[in-house]
Amino acid sequence: MNNEDLQARIVETANLFRGALTDFGLYEVWSEIKYGLEIGDDDKVKALTLDVVREMLQGGARVDFGDGKPLGMSSAGDALEQIMTRIQREWDDLGRPPGIGDICYIEYPPSGVAAPG
Repeated sequence: MNNEDLQARIVETANLFRGALTDFGLYEVWSEIKYGLEIGDDDKVKALTLDVVREMLQGGARVDFGDGKPLGMSSAGDALEQIMTRIQREWDDLGRPPGIGDICYIEYPPSGVAAPG
């Protein structure tokens, strides 16, 4: 798969989750990349999962790390990088692919509701 096709699949995967009725775990995004794109290299799966999460955040999703304060994005910037750095750090600390309840949950706010910035 070339880079252009891969980028299209990242956007497609991010959009797949946009219609979710509830929040979904990072493990679900990882699983979609691992099994949906049939990628065996766990480092590549991790990198692509992070790319999909970044795409989601840039598209208005918000992330909840379990502290009751969902972090949302209205535009790219320092907050986006802080969120991505935290996800990657916690994943590195985990030392394995995320499971149910690990690291964070992601959600798109209901239509007409602004994500907190």
